[in-house]
Amino acid sequence: MPKFDIHNFSLQGFLNVVWKPAWGMDDILNGLRGQEARKEEEAAAKKARADTRAAKREAVAKLEVEWKKIKAQHEENKERWKLTCKKLRSEGISKKNLPKAPTCPRKPKLPSHFTAVVDDDDEEEEESDKDLSARSTGSDDSAHVPRVAQLA
Repeated sequence: MPKFDIHNFSLQGFLNVVWKPAWGMDDILNGLRGQEARKEEEAAAKKARADTRAAKREAVAKLEVEWKKIKAQHEENKERWKLTCKKLRSEGISKKNLPKAPTCPRKPKLPSHFTAVVDDDDEEEEESDKDLSARSTGSDDSAHVPRVAQLA
């Protein structure tokens, strides 16, 4: 190691002598560029997830409006059926010969491309599901098994 001269001091020279990094400057810059690229990819993915969640919310809102219309129409049909039955009963037709009640149609469902949307919370739920399944499959964690079950 060369002698340190206070009168001829340069930080770069000092660092070259004392601190020799394992990586070169190019490696550091490439690492930073890679880090920036990952951040941009994550931001783009986050925006895409937000857009799909917003589209799903809109679709759900439209389905709810449609479902309310369907229920209102069904209630009207049921009221007309009751009036028809009441009229037929007053004419002397037996109850077994009355028309059947209108059935309520099924609630509309989201299209399949919306059900594939994955929320951020799903990852945490999957981890907790794995923990629960490991406990239920009889892992070595005997602290959760009641004493009676251990004897049997």
